[in-house]
Amino acid sequence: MAYGMRSPTIKEMMKYLEKLSKKGGLSLPVAVDLISEMLRLRHLWDDTITEKLNGILDGNLIKPNENVKRELRALVDRQGWIVRSDIDPVKQMAFEMVSTMSASELEEYDIKITDNIEKVDNALKKMKETGGTLPVYLDVENTYNCRGEPHGRSNEMRGKAALVTILDPKSKEILLWRVHKQPDIDDVEVRLRKLSLHRKILTWGKEEILKWIPNKKDIQRKKFRKLMSLKSAAEEAGLYLLKLETMSNWTNEILRQDQIIYAALDCVAMVRIVEHFKIPIGILNIRKKI
Repeated sequence: MAYGMRSPTIKEMMKYLEKLSKKGGLSLPVAVDLISEMLRLRHLWDDTITEKLNGILDGNLIKPNENVKRELRALVDRQGWIVRSDIDPVKQMAFEMVSTMSASELEEYDIKITDNIEKVDNALKKMKETGGTLPVYLDVENTYNCRGEPHGRSNEMRGKAALVTILDPKSKEILLWRVHKQPDIDDVEVRLRKLSLHRKILTWGKEEILKWIPNKKDIQRKKFRKLMSLKSAAEEAGLYLLKLETMSNWTNEILRQDQIIYAALDCVAMVRIVEHFKIPIGILNIRKKI
């Protein structure tokens, strides 16, 4: 996923919501996340946006909850400015919904979630000291904070990095590093560079956050000359991924259980894929210094 790119407009967010809804891949908690971002700019909406959002809420959402839908619809129908105190109760209701994602594949892992840099440093230090020749697996989740101004010609949805997930197969630990609270994003890249001197970093697709890091490997595979999605490759390796949380708000004050499971499973899937397809990792290159 891209790192530190611009936020989408209201129209882009609306198009993406419609796309997810038509594909049957929109859960109510994710709809709450996305629509909550749009509600911050409610005063800029026209009636067309209101009608489209009501149509989505009336559709076949995954994990439906009539109380949450009713409260969210009331905000969508309201005119004028909407502030955080209006939105937070609905987000809390969505947070309290029971998780539907299975965490059975994560039972052998210790998951640590933090934005505390001291705790991050301790986790990364352990990875450096205990890994041997084993790599670590990294994935980045973006958040999509809506903006009101029009943009150029591209229809591509872009966002800003909010969560860096690192799985250590040696210690069986998964670090969920909430980087959106990091005051200096360059510090994130510096720490990952230092980690790469001790452990090779594997990703599925190119990660902008690792652009200048030498000891990395993109393990994304091709099938019939086309790049495979992580979901498709994971299924061939015997792991089914429910990709419902990609567009959720990764800057939520507390991550929902489904978000935690989703982020961790992406890295677990990469471990499975490497084992299943016997992907060569290569040697650790430590010639470059920081």
